[in-house]
Amino acid sequence: MREQLLGYLLGELSAEQRRRVEQALAARPSLRKEMERLRACLVEGQCDEDVADPPIDLAARTAKLVSRVASGDWAPSANWESSAAEEPGRWRMTDITVTAGVCLAVAMLMLPALRASRDAARRIACENQMGQLGLALVCYSGRHDGQLPLVGINEPAGIFTVKLAASGSADRQQLSQWVVCPASELAGQVYAGRAAVRIPLQAEIEHAVGADRSRLEQHMGGTYAYRIGYWRGNQYVGIQLPDRMREPLLADAPAYRDGQPTAVNHVCGANVLYADLSVRHHTDCLANDGIDNLFVNSAGHRAAGSSPRDVVLATSDDRPTGPNAWKLPTAGPVKSIWSGFPATD
Repeated sequence: MREQLLGYLLGELSAEQRRRVEQALAARPSLRKEMERLRACLVEGQCDEDVADPPIDLAARTAKLVSRVASGDWAPSANWESSAAEEPGRWRMTDITVTAGVCLAVAMLMLPALRASRDAARRIACENQMGQLGLALVCYSGRHDGQLPLVGINEPAGIFTVKLAASGSADRQQLSQWVVCPASELAGQVYAGRAAVRIPLQAEIEHAVGADRSRLEQHMGGTYAYRIGYWRGNQYVGIQLPDRMREPLLADAPAYRDGQPTAVNHVCGANVLYADLSVRHHTDCLANDGIDNLFVNSAGHRAAGSSPRDVVLATSDDRPTGPNAWKLPTAGPVKSIWSGFPATD
């Protein structure tokens, strides 16, 4: 059952397998305790396996047993345990228990490294997908006098995918895959069959109402935040493909917890796509003064920028008008949640 529990924690099981594991967890308290121990080992590296020291002659007896099995001179019998206790050359049940414990301890030591390797692979896959989206954005701008897909003042930011597909700059099926970062929670839901991401037609969005419309707006931009426009006086202005190559176009969308944007797709950090189509992973989650926050404007709002240099990347269902009465709770200048973002100049 341990393999199923690990697969459940890592999000690698099918929907049916997850259902069976959840039923087993509900019925068996001991299994829930084992789940929590594995979770602590995976997430916090707190692996507290108690393993007894192996017998001094364990290696010699193991080699002898392997030799006898290979030659066909050994097979287990009903009185194997009692005879093994009398014959030093044979394995005893305690030997098997100790060996299993050693193997388990080794597996627990390897799990954090395997998890780090998996996270790195997913981050690279996310970078590749963002690069594909960047190419589609450049293709669109080439067909529209340098303009990027416009997020209208009353449109959700995720509309950029609908406009990319409508212009023929990218295939709808490809876009539905590119916009979901493999490291995101949404990717796990899609894999398990609990969610679906597709790029709708403009007419579908206009005719959708209530929960259906909310679902479309939340998912059509996937797990990325896209650059919205800015205000020039009382005029809302769309974005052209920037001449300054180090300006952000797209980034991993944050979650907002207690009003603060927080990285969620990757372990402590985010991928950011720039106008030169380079994708960089920023790993420092601390704030730095003097660096433009990519997810709020200069006034601290999740809304359109106040000038051409006030870059704002909005999550799929956010609009240039932003959520009502929302502001970062900071007394000083707006800060970046990750260091390394260049100030736009």
